[in-house]
Amino acid sequence: MTIILSQDDLDAIILNSLCNGALSELVGYGLEVNFEGSNYDNHKVKGNSYEDNLLLCLKNGERLVFDDNEGDEQVSFTMAEAKERLEKHGDQYINTIKNVISGDDDATDGDTILQLCLYDDVIFG
Repeated sequence: MTIILSQDDLDAIILNSLCNGALSELVGYGLEVNFEGSNYDNHKVKGNSYEDNLLLCLKNGERLVFDDNEGDEQVSFTMAEAKERLEKHGDQYINTIKNVISGDDDATDGDTILQLCLYDDVIFG
């Protein structure tokens, strides 16, 4: 089964994944958002949540960049890469994607989504 994500679904998946504790999971792997590399200050809107502003960076064509503090490198993704990677792995992670779209997700679901977006795979337990 192939999944096709609408832009609204993709926005919801990314936002829910950013909001549900998955960013804390990534910090546990040594990954931290690189605000300068993501051009955060150029896109943030006063009154928006941190996560809404990160989504806005992506929607405005920026890469969401993370510093890998354990590997001294950066990993990142664009909205187009997120869509491609999530659709590619949709069969394998359909329940995770459904959970995130429906709001029945948790940090583990969001962590899986963000890893797929960043690495095109789930590489951390």
